Amino acid sequence: MKSFVFWAKRNRDAGYLFFSATLLIGLCCSKPVMSSSFIGYVLWFISFGDYQAFKVRLIENRNWILPLILLMILHALSLIWSDDLVLGIKGLKVRISAFILPLLIAGTFPFSRENLLRLGNLLLLALTAVMLINWIHFGYLLQQGTFEDIRQLSWLDSHIRFGILTAFSLAISRYLISQQPNFRYGYWGYMLFTTAFLIYSQTLSSFFCLLLVILFALIELRIYGKMNPWIKSIIFLPFVIGIIAVVFDLSKPFEPCPPIKNKAKAALLWNQRSKVKFDRLDAKSQPISSTCERYLCSKYGSSNDVGIGELTDEDIRNIELGFTDPQEANGGFMHKYNALKYQLHETNNPNGNSLLQRIIYWQVSLKTIKKEPLLGVGIGDIDAELYKNFKATSLLEKNYKRSHNMYLTSWLACGILAPLLLIYLGLYLLYLGIKHRFALLALFSVLILFTMFYEDSIETQSGATFFGLFIALLASKKAIAAWNLKIA
Repeated sequence: MKSFVFWAKRNRDAGYLFFSATLLIGLCCSKPVMSSSFIGYVLWFISFGDYQAFKVRLIENRNWILPLILLMILHALSLIWSDDLVLGIKGLKVRISAFILPLLIAGTFPFSRENLLRLGNLLLLALTAVMLINWIHFGYLLQQGTFEDIRQLSWLDSHIRFGILTAFSLAISRYLISQQPNFRYGYWGYMLFTTAFLIYSQTLSSFFCLLLVILFALIELRIYGKMNPWIKSIIFLPFVIGIIAVVFDLSKPFEPCPPIKNKAKAALLWNQRSKVKFDRLDAKSQPISSTCERYLCSKYGSSNDVGIGELTDEDIRNIELGFTDPQEANGGFMHKYNALKYQLHETNNPNGNSLLQRIIYWQVSLKTIKKEPLLGVGIGDIDAELYKNFKATSLLEKNYKRSHNMYLTSWLACGILAPLLLIYLGLYLLYLGIKHRFALLALFSVLILFTMFYEDSIETQSGATFFGLFIALLASKKAIAAWNLKIA
């Protein structure tokens, strides 16, 4: 036993590297692997860690560690005024990775150029494997006719969480090119493959994150690139023109498509083809009649009762599932864009429309916050308090969900100080990235600040692990010195 303890202490850094590597693999594809790796890391540190060195490192990083500790204390204290302790403890447990993991990694990980390159390459390999598995599985669903939603493309984790991680990995691959130029063709291949996956996934969150990665790449080229000054001056022009064009197009409503005039005949034709009656709801809780009209407009340019008779069996199935055009059923990115435009101009029904649902989530969250703005309602009572106010909205009960905004959810849980600490943390990481000319850290800080506006980022195990792991691997004092990578 003594010999094992002696061996373990001599090889403690190898243990930290191993558990960090398995955490990354788990983040890509497996919650059990994430959990076991986190527990393994904690036990390894408790058993063989250098506590004095751990203390010194935490003090070195106190400017961003203190906000995390305060956030953890606030969430724990909110259990006192939570009626549902079971849900409260469950919520605190999910957030543990976001609060404890960065302290653990920052205080123990053997930061070196070689170890960071190993983790970076491992992440790209793991993501490549998972994307291939996801695509093969999705192709199988399409072939079997069991495809229901493009979100099934992300088989092993949330499509939003996975999309954010893969988008961020593109920036990591750019850094790795500068350090391992002999493998540049492999990294470029990874970036092309991943970009195609993100676009095909139709996840607007992933697309926005992809745009942020591209924007940061352009900024780096503008500042550090060795190129003609005139080229530097116009490097943002296509990007800016594209953004302006998209905003202008989103502001314009669709060309009007006349509704079905003879509803009785349309209902008769539809009911002959489908078991779901024309006056019922589709799988996305939208009126079949409305979905049918939009589908006909998309396919034929007009909606009329005669078109129902020309629909194929596949079209009928698509409409029953809530698809409003063939492109959506076939996995086209433009559908997502058109769906966003439709929500902005054509409908007031939030059910089945993610943007409109989020607006109601935010409105209900703000209304609930007014009850206890200083201390919050308690981490265990978020759902109960929100659901009371959801009843006064037009949302169906199955669409009652949390805020989809981490700042509002934190405010609900434990008061006004929580979102302020989150914002401070993100801005401080951005400051560190700018100060040290470390674009990867700056990009990460913008990503977390941005995604927290429309997602409960640290309310899932994968989201909390992504948040906690990369804060430590990028923002720690020793990490910044070890990364020190220049873009060629």
